[in-house]
Formats: sequence, C-alpha cells, structure tokens
Amino acid sequence: MMFGVVDVGFMLFVNCKQYDLVMGSKGVSFARSLASEKSVIVIPSLPMLSSVANVLPGRVCAPHADAVVAGAFTGYVSPVELKKLGVGYVLLNHSEHRLPYFVLKETVALCLKQKLKVIICAQTMGEIIRYVSLNPYAVAFEPHELIGKNVSVIEKYPHMIQCIVAVSRRTGVKMFVGAGIHSVSDVTGARMLGCDGVLLSHIVVGARNPKKVVKELLG
Repeated sequence: MMFGVVDVGFMLFVNCKQYDLVMGSKGVSFARSLASEKSVIVIPSLPMLSSVANVLPGRVCAPHADAVVAGAFTGYVSPVELKKLGVGYVLLNHSEHRLPYFVLKETVALCLKQKLKVIICAQTMGEIIRYVSLNPYAVAFEPHELIGKNVSVIEKYPHMIQCIVAVSRRTGVKMFVGAGIHSVSDVTGARMLGCDGVLLSHIVVGARNPKKVVKELLG
C-alpha cells in the first residue's frame, strides 16, 4: 500500500457521504472510475476507507476522526489507524458532523501528529479565523443553509470568498469552498476567486459517468 498524499493544483474533493450509489463494491467501482483523474480526492464512508485507499493511493480523505489514539476505544476512529490504512486527508467538522471546539482542537492535534492533512469545515468568517489558528492543511467554507441546495456558495458569497482567500494568502492555509456546487461555472468561479479547490458530492456521485462529469468540471 502506498502512503502519503497527492496534491495536484486545483482539487476536487468528492464526498460520498452515505449514498447507496457508492456503498460497498459500488464505492470501489466508483473510485476506480476516477483513478486517472489526479486532481480528485475521494471521501468515502468510514467502512470503505481501506478498499478505496487501495484503489486511489494518496487520494483518500476520511470523513471523520476522533480524538483518540491506539487503545481501548470501541466505536471510535483513531487517526493512528487512519494513517496505517494509507489515508492522507481527514475532513473534520462537516455541517453534518459538527464538533465542539475543544474536541475539534484535540482531534486536529492528534491528526497532525500522524502527519494527516486536516481539512476543517467552517460556516462563518469567525470560524475560519479561529480554525486557521489550529494550523490545518485547509479550511473549507461551507455555509450550512446551502448544503444540498441548487444555489452555490460561489453565487451567494463571492465577496466573502475573496476575504477568505486573502486569509489563505496571509497564513498559508489552503482554502476550499463547498455547498451547492453543481456546475462548471461554480468550479470555474471558485478558481477565478483564488480558491485551492472545492468540496462537492451528488453532482459526481450521482452521475452516470463520474469521470466525464469530473473532466467537464475541471475543463
């Protein structure tokens, strides 16, 4: 198994969530279909991490981690084991799995100790500033009210995204955006505004031909 991460310019993080379309063997097939698309990082469900990591070495992001190490922690997800599985990235604090700040801070520290690249989801500018101080790999601006909607963060918050990108340039923390991303213009807009990548889900997961959609999104 190959370890580490693959960062290639502008990145698409594809969140599989718990969609039936990508559960079990279907998730492996989905990941395999994107193997040649080097800018794509897949966020599988927790049970699928190992299988997808075998298909996409260096391009797998865990959808969660807990503030535990190796030991008697039944039902938790340890950053230690994520690293052993070949996972390179960890997504924390998604709007569907928010964490209290003290838990988030501890979890980030443990992930960084394992040299995992942490992406923290944030819903406001205040959260972004607070989370940048934790020294993650990236912060992802995902306003809760736009998750799963047809109005994207690019359309609704372009000026705020410019402010976020300014924070990125000042701190060196990468900036991603997500929520409502559903078109080529959304992805193009994110690039033009200076973002390092986008988080998206159903537009790729639900596609008949995921590879074709990704190619269209990346132009």
